[in-house]
Amino acid sequence: MMSDYVINIEPENTKYSLFQSRSSTCTALETEIEITAMCSFSDLLFIGTSKGLVSQLIVQELYDDKTSFCLSDVLSRRIFTKPISRLEISSRKTTLAIFSDENLTLCNAENLEIISFIPSFKGVSSFHLCSFDDEKERLCIGFKSGLIQVHHIFMSTCMLVFETKLTEVSQSLCISPQFLCVALNNSYISINLSTSGTTELLRSAREPMRSFVAHFSQNEFIVSGPGSLAIIVDANGISHRAPLQLSPNVVEAFVWRNYFFTITDEFFTIHNIITQSQIQTLNLQKSSVACFSTDTHLLYFTGTSDSSITRTENIQIVGPERWDLIARRFILTGCLKQAFNVQQQECNRIVQLMQVQTEKFKHEQQLFDMRRQRVLGLLGFYYFEKAELEKAATHFEQSTIDIREILFRYTDLLPKGCYFMPNWFYRLHQTNPETGDSDNYDQTSGINLVSDLCILRAAENLDIDNDNLTLNSSWLLKYEEFLFNFLRKHHKSKFVEKYLHFVETALVKLYVRLQQAGIQPYLYELIVDTSFSRDSQSREGHPTKSTSNNDQGLVDLISSLIHIDVDDLTVYLEEINAYHALALIYRWQGNLSGALEIWRKLVYGELNDTSFPGLEFYVSILTNLSASNLSNDSQNHSPHKMTSVTHSLNDFNYEFPVYAELVWSHFMHALTSNHEEIAEQLMLRFPIPESYVNSLSALSNTEKDAPKTSIESSLAPSQILSPNHIIENLISSHPNLTMTF
Repeated sequence: MMSDYVINIEPENTKYSLFQSRSSTCTALETEIEITAMCSFSDLLFIGTSKGLVSQLIVQELYDDKTSFCLSDVLSRRIFTKPISRLEISSRKTTLAIFSDENLTLCNAENLEIISFIPSFKGVSSFHLCSFDDEKERLCIGFKSGLIQVHHIFMSTCMLVFETKLTEVSQSLCISPQFLCVALNNSYISINLSTSGTTELLRSAREPMRSFVAHFSQNEFIVSGPGSLAIIVDANGISHRAPLQLSPNVVEAFVWRNYFFTITDEFFTIHNIITQSQIQTLNLQKSSVACFSTDTHLLYFTGTSDSSITRTENIQIVGPERWDLIARRFILTGCLKQAFNVQQQECNRIVQLMQVQTEKFKHEQQLFDMRRQRVLGLLGFYYFEKAELEKAATHFEQSTIDIREILFRYTDLLPKGCYFMPNWFYRLHQTNPETGDSDNYDQTSGINLVSDLCILRAAENLDIDNDNLTLNSSWLLKYEEFLFNFLRKHHKSKFVEKYLHFVETALVKLYVRLQQAGIQPYLYELIVDTSFSRDSQSREGHPTKSTSNNDQGLVDLISSLIHIDVDDLTVYLEEINAYHALALIYRWQGNLSGALEIWRKLVYGELNDTSFPGLEFYVSILTNLSASNLSNDSQNHSPHKMTSVTHSLNDFNYEFPVYAELVWSHFMHALTSNHEEIAEQLMLRFPIPESYVNSLSALSNTEKDAPKTSIESSLAPSQILSPNHIIENLISSHPNLTMTF
């Protein structure tokens, strides 16, 4: 039952896949011409080459976008000068048998040193090295002379335990606890290790195919038969099972439990020996050498390149899919409990590994953590599509997902020039992960964007509310508010640090969208405390708390974000008529004149933006600019104190703001465009320099004696906002404003 699912590496329950691999080999191995033999156990792979070199490679499982393997050369020794034709290692993993040009040598598997107490054998035609449940290794050797020997290898000795001679030369052989199976030129025979008696099992097929023999059960063997059949026969020559139909051109054959693995030049195939069924098939490319590791259940094979030479970069790996893909299939079908069970079982395996293989535990734990994060991210998107947004947020947080995966699902949140291809793992409607490597599939293949999800949610609720458009908009706001709050909470978390410019740009866009829809987003944990510098900022035209809380929120948001994509935001904000936000972006990027021009147009009605605070905001900005460089005391003087001031040549001594010309241009524009009420508000808020006030008494004492002069036609910028200059420009055309000033 699905609820009782347990991870099972048997092929009926686990899909075998082709994994990517890359090599990191030493110079000695790179100069070799061709790989001619391989064998493996645990995380070690042994390679024999056409120049007699034997190399030991560590196989390390990696996990980035997908499971892959790295092959790193650890040790290499030149054992022979001629090609290595076969390598075998026993299940006890201590002895490596190396066969080259009728010579057989045994080495220590760990250091590739030739074992001194085991002689080298010459004139060898075939051999088989294995071990069963006891402490010894069994080495069976067939010689060109027809001699057959069986040796038992212990920790420090090698003992000849069986010997017989045949009239023919053995082509290949296989040993079981009680029998030998030998492939001759025309037949297969069994040899009883106790009596030396022989029994013909099967006549060999005279076909251009590679003969093979493999031990299956206690006294059963699998041998190659006619018509690409694999015949299962016991030591007495009796077949109790139907044969297996194989593909032609078998390169290697392996038995594991009740399963028969074959490699041909085109296919990797798994058969169930008991049921005589073909379970799985994978397409391969020109495989020529292969081996199987019973420890890791990985099959290595070489695929020849265009030059028909197999090198380390041609090594490919087939093995059972990892637990995250199993969990993914469960999630895609809504079986969340089963997905959790798969994860828990893998966690238990890691705990057991820690107790028996502490050196491998750390790496396995890292692989588990990375896969677990991917599964949590997939669960996040599962709940995201179900509109269970609180659960989605929890799983996104735990997964530390690439934030672009979430932003991509919203319209226009990623900058226009940003190309992002969503990860295949998170495509809830793409069940075949192999297509993730295709260059031909669409960015949105297998993905429901937020716009699609809103339509689906609205369709589900049509029986409640017949206004589909309203429902769609309502769901969109829910998704946008969810993301704003998620980004607000995590915009300084480590997992978004790499893409902070995307996050902050999206925050501004979402804030504006929500504000335009009448929702005031919550800024807690997002904005910095700017109260300590607000006085200094206000002197550069930054808005102060005189605006409402809603208005101030956008100001605080933009002033707190320093990684926004200005180019993308300016285009986007203009497209959606968010002119006030655009002006704030301009202002905080140093384009004060551009910001003021937008605010002026909003005040004058030339542009429209409902989020703009209004006239008071515009006037406050200009007033703050006009107060630049003045002391706090001078800013507190009331405008009416200057009503009796007359023209003086001393005006040029007063300190006026660096933005005086900019403020003056907006003041004059208000006058010339019949917006006297705006000009009046500005005029009455212009600050009076303290030095100007202090000079009144001195001016009054000397005014009678001083000759009448007029202000110079060319004023320095610091003099434009002087009271005398303001009066001179008002007195002729705006006498009422002059009297008010």
